[in-house]
Amino acid sequence: MHEYVPESGTKTVQSLMAAGVRELVRPNRLAYLQRIVCNLNTFKEMRALRFQLASAPLSSTEDKVKFFKNAFNMANRLLFMEAQPLPSTSANDSVFEIFLASGKAIISSEQTRTQTPVPLRSQRPTSLSHIHHCTTTNVLLSVLIANANCDDQKPGGEYILEQLNPTDINSTLQVLRADGLIARPRVAVTDQTMQYKNQATLSHYFRHFFGHRFHVDLIEQINQIRSYLDDINDNGGELADLEDYAGTVLIATDSFYNKNEIELDIDDALIQMFTEAANQNSTKQIRYLESTDLHLERVHVVLTNPDDPDSLPTMKEITSLLDTSIPEDAIQARPLEEWLAEVFTTDADDKEMRSVTMAIQATEAYGVNLSDLQTTTNLPFDKLVPIIEKLRDGFQIIEAGVDTKRYVWHTYADAWTVVVDGKRLCPRPWIQPAGSICLSTARWMLEALLMAVVNKPGIQKKDLQFRFEFALQPVALEQLIKVLTYCECLVENFEAYEAMQFSGPFEAAPSQTVVHTLEPTVQAIQRFASIFRDVQPIHLLTSGLQSFATEDLGLNDTNSTGKKDVPLLTAPTPMEEI
Repeated sequence: MHEYVPESGTKTVQSLMAAGVRELVRPNRLAYLQRIVCNLNTFKEMRALRFQLASAPLSSTEDKVKFFKNAFNMANRLLFMEAQPLPSTSANDSVFEIFLASGKAIISSEQTRTQTPVPLRSQRPTSLSHIHHCTTTNVLLSVLIANANCDDQKPGGEYILEQLNPTDINSTLQVLRADGLIARPRVAVTDQTMQYKNQATLSHYFRHFFGHRFHVDLIEQINQIRSYLDDINDNGGELADLEDYAGTVLIATDSFYNKNEIELDIDDALIQMFTEAANQNSTKQIRYLESTDLHLERVHVVLTNPDDPDSLPTMKEITSLLDTSIPEDAIQARPLEEWLAEVFTTDADDKEMRSVTMAIQATEAYGVNLSDLQTTTNLPFDKLVPIIEKLRDGFQIIEAGVDTKRYVWHTYADAWTVVVDGKRLCPRPWIQPAGSICLSTARWMLEALLMAVVNKPGIQKKDLQFRFEFALQPVALEQLIKVLTYCECLVENFEAYEAMQFSGPFEAAPSQTVVHTLEPTVQAIQRFASIFRDVQPIHLLTSGLQSFATEDLGLNDTNSTGKKDVPLLTAPTPMEEI
């Protein structure tokens, strides 16, 4: 201060410190100083000085004076490097270079800030080891989820792990543990710590990706209340005064949908009375209605279930969408010429088929997606899709991939698949080690995906992938979206927009950008609850709260008057939860 500020030469250290404290008391001056500190934090030179001071504290007075003078000079130069005006555009390059050298500035292209890096297990594979890492991740998640669902656990975990490379298993476990997706189980008894030392379990961080903001037992409440309404409609009786649970409020909102019809049951005597009074004076009728007491408490509103059970997809249909396995002996070294001779007869079909097979074989084990295949073969989609289906049904290709669905030639199937119980399948988290589909796991993930779309209607598909890609591969997310679309719980929209950003001033106009969005259908949650009403969730993978049983809702309690008594729950207010 004495060296750079002349008026401080006659001041003492204490007075200068007091002046600095007074500056900090003033809000506007404090904000200005904070802005200066934030600006200095953006320069790597100042960050290097800060790291130098933190790593090697200065001991002598001379070193401190030298260090802080150097820091002040550098901060002064960095803050006011733009105070000097730029040279004129008519000046030569040497003048401009001198200006840059005086401020120690450089010219570089702008680097776009990237988002959080995508984990390796959700990226497009670039090597065989990368493919093995992605496959091993799905196998380990499948085994850990099967261990959590002890009721449906079946043998087969050891057999499926024996097909993987121990090095890949070890490295994948380390990556999953470093990312916080798996953890060691905590044991209350100290003597049993060594027993569980080498065991792993899914962490709460992994379960967090499949949680939602809605009530944890929303699906169970909807099914219980609907069963109660069916019993009332079939056997008669009065509707009990249900509390405003989350499921009750959601079912009641169906009555406000403008496409629903209200059915009225009117007594014949009432209709006859209106018919007899139709010829009377209208003025007297209006005056009579004005003085009449309306007994709205005598009007009964009965909710009904609009879904037809025959229109809902069955569990067998949903399982077929989730199961992409093929017989183990289906992939054989069968000559392509022999298979082509059985399938195609015309020369045109044979030529198109050979172009598709050559394009798929050229990608080797990495596979090719549908859009890239269409670009390579120059075939329209209406011709390309039937060829792909014939190749898939003939077991010449398999469906695999990580970032999206890719078609891989059958000779490279070992890199993507495992053999379980006579079937060759691509591992997925909802496929158990025994080879069967775990509907509880599928419901858990489908519910999380549906609630994410309900929470943000019109959300883009890429945003959903960004949310789940840390715990679920994008190709698995596409498969779940396909299931919800088949169940008529989601609607996929494709809209083309003109790109608003040009890559350069001399570039041509950008092409249209197709935006893929997802929207929930009307009664999506109710329809989902009806479809999966017989599938029990895995409570160990949910919030850990016990589900509300029918007795908890009070639907089985009857008092002396014959009416249902609905006790209050001790859970938080459902209106706040929904």
